Amino acid sequence: MSEYPTLNTQVIGQAESALGARTILDACSGQTVNLPLDGYFAPRSFATQHRAALLAFHAAMVRAQADAVQPAPLEAAFMRYARMDKQTASLITVGAYPTSLKLASLQRVADLMSFYGALTRPLDVSQMIFR
Repeated sequence: MSEYPTLNTQVIGQAESALGARTILDACSGQTVNLPLDGYFAPRSFATQHRAALLAFHAAMVRAQADAVQPAPLEAAFMRYARMDKQTASLITVGAYPTSLKLASLQRVADLMSFYGALTRPLDVSQMIFR
């Protein structure tokens, strides 16, 4: 974890527990629920040359993502690395970490980017998937 998100998470947790703060806006709910926020990309030439490494990376990410939804290890990590107490650590919520790619969700991101002008032309993400 980088320091900035950890600090943000810690401050939010402290505000919830000490002040009774509550969420009024969650960027990952409503219309943006399950919207993929990041990913990994590589040029086709690299993917072709390093297929075994990419498959190993993918397998490690799937294991890590499966672990990331378990509350006990997350609380332990918050307590250890962010130095939170157990009560504060139990208040922290994290985003979803799916273990499979939903092409429709990824295409939705590209479509939104095109609609709002972040892309100059529509993008077919199915052509970008490593199989």
